[in-house]
Amino acid sequence: MRTTNESNGFAVAESAPVERQWAEPLRAVERADREGGDSGLRLCLVLTMLPRLPHKLTARVVSERLAERGFRVSVRTVERDLQKLRTAFPLAVDDSHKPFEWSWAENAPQFFPTPSTY
Repeated sequence: MRTTNESNGFAVAESAPVERQWAEPLRAVERADREGGDSGLRLCLVLTMLPRLPHKLTARVVSERLAERGFRVSVRTVERDLQKLRTAFPLAVDDSHKPFEWSWAENAPQFFPTPSTY
């Protein structure tokens, strides 16, 4: 069964799990980024990887997960990306020890679906 989301007009399957609903759009983003080199698309993927507090990820883990999806970037690039994203999104960083650990703040609204694989 399909319904239309009144806020954006997109048809959404009611019974489909979030992961399945977003699988093809995320694959399209990944292909476009690999083909066109648009770092903005990579940044969106990074945002979908981050867990919500109290769970956290290091930049190295994010870099490894990006590599698994075909995005070969250094840990330092991911660190810079996370710093940039922190200025626009409610991200939390635990900088009490190294390596720093990143997540969405506990009170952050849900901007992106959170895949169960992360």
